Amino acid sequence: MNEKKLFSVSFFMNFVFSMLTTLLPLIVFNINESTKDINVIMITFTGSLLVTRLFSIWNLLRVKTEIVLGCILFTVSCLILVIESNSMEWMFVGSLLFGLSIGLVPPAILVLLSENKDKRTFNLGIYNSIVAIASIFSPIIGENIYHKNPYLLFFGGLYLQA
Repeated sequence: MNEKKLFSVSFFMNFVFSMLTTLLPLIVFNINESTKDINVIMITFTGSLLVTRLFSIWNLLRVKTEIVLGCILFTVSCLILVIESNSMEWMFVGSLLFGLSIGLVPPAILVLLSENKDKRTFNLGIYNSIVAIASIFSPIIGENIYHKNPYLLFFGGLYLQA
């Protein structure tokens, strides 16, 4: 897989990941104004991410398969989290899929970026810079978009992914 594509996928996923982890508690609280529900959704997300990372230790899937499957799950979870943002049941499903996707894609990208010994240090430096930039700007951008029109979060993401 082309390094530029890997960097692009990394930026997009980390940008949306940072944005949604910031906004997820707000979205859940707006459904029924319960902090208990926020905890359930965040534990679901974190638990599915950790379980996915544990299973990835055994390399059950090929790296490229993990990226493709993770991107599909990521797209479906974003769709659910934005379109069905008024339903706790769908928020649960969306956060579960979101955790699975984040558990699959970043580690697989790191494996591919570190395969070439000559470019490993450079690639990992670029990757870490991408993650840092996405983490800095995405929460404030996401919050502004969410307050204007939450559906733009998903449709803007689809545009960036294409």
